[in-house]
Amino acid sequence: MTNIGPLVVDGARPAVARVAALPPNWVTQGQRLLLLVLACDSFDGETDKPGAEQLAAWTGMHRSSVIELINQLCAPTDIRPALLARKDASRGRMRTTYLLDLPKPMTPNRPASSDGWTQPNRPASPDG
Repeated sequence: MTNIGPLVVDGARPAVARVAALPPNWVTQGQRLLLLVLACDSFDGETDKPGAEQLAAWTGMHRSSVIELINQLCAPTDIRPALLARKDASRGRMRTTYLLDLPKPMTPNRPASSDGWTQPNRPASPDG
């Protein structure tokens, strides 16, 4: 069995507030828990590289459930954009990198959507 270290939050974690502010109908409880754990483990508030075993231990979920939730969060739904992006490790012992693609807090200078939430900052797609 692999020795899984404890989840240590030793400073500011800017993504935690952004996860906590997500509308309730955007994510399930399991998805929110997984996003909160990723946000707590992210030093820059955007990227994280935990292993699936660590995510499973920290959330109390089975590894297969964690992977299923990651896949769900990487896909947009009818009511929300994708909230997570994944860059798989190319080889060796490198870990997959996750990008927390969460909506930025609303500011007076940014247009809001009709429901009061801003969309995540994403580059425009090549076709428009």
